[in-house]
Amino acid sequence: MTIKLVTLKSGEDVICDLNEVTIPHEGNEDLEKLVAYSLHIPYVVKLSNPKTLYEAVDSQEPQISFFPWQPLSPDEDILIPLDWVVCITNPAGSIKETYINRVDMFKAIKGSNEAD
Repeated sequence: MTIKLVTLKSGEDVICDLNEVTIPHEGNEDLEKLVAYSLHIPYVVKLSNPKTLYEAVDSQEPQISFFPWQPLSPDEDILIPLDWVVCITNPAGSIKETYINRVDMFKAIKGSNEAD
């Protein structure tokens, strides 16, 4: 798994297992051309109560919320064009762990629903 935090042009921060979608490069079959990104089980990550530089030390801790990105689609893999990605970074350790736990729960629920 390549867990990444992807900031989109829309301003959303999406955590997912990120994969590159490539095609053979015209004129040279040995090279590949990146054409899109595939977001596997993407979740939006929202930060509530973010701290600013001027806040007191005893202010509330930031809260992080996760919710499915594109919740109206049953697709686990969603393709997005390259020009919709602003940046790709590694998520903080605790955010990555929470995402992995959510994906495990998602797969367990999906597996139990398929068994019914």
